[in-house]
Amino acid sequence: MDCSVVGLCRKTCRTLKTPCPTPCVPGCICPNGLVEDNNGNCIAPVECSCSFGGETYHSGSTIRSDCNNCTCQGGSWQCTENPCPKTCLVFGDGHYRTFDGKRYNYDGNCEYIFVEDECNQKEGTFQILIESVPCCENGVTCSRNIRIIIEVFNYENII
Repeated sequence: MDCSVVGLCRKTCRTLKTPCPTPCVPGCICPNGLVEDNNGNCIAPVECSCSFGGETYHSGSTIRSDCNNCTCQGGSWQCTENPCPKTCLVFGDGHYRTFDGKRYNYDGNCEYIFVEDECNQKEGTFQILIESVPCCENGVTCSRNIRIIIEVFNYENII
């Protein structure tokens, strides 16, 4: 490739959505309308593969992510946008996993708000409280006491 020729750019499946690099790097390029795949072959951009979880998937491949299906299309994943139900979890010696999948450890003889709502950014209508209490002789705590607090509405007064 001659860097003095304007408009020439080495496009690959990995750089489909990025501008041409500057300065120009001399070398072979694919003919106009084609891009270089991971093996150095010239292919149409719609044939580019996708990566997920350290694996490579051919164009047209479909995988499942949470409760959505994702299809590889031209080097990008196109996913359905179904709302996914989520769970949270308390286990062992103060181990917590939140609805977004993050993990926390709380070591102490305390009560924690595990779940609560804040409907319309107002005071919540329910809470689930977890109390960690000593459960062994060596000071280990376990989440054994669970309290559920629910506010009951009087629907007759709602217009």
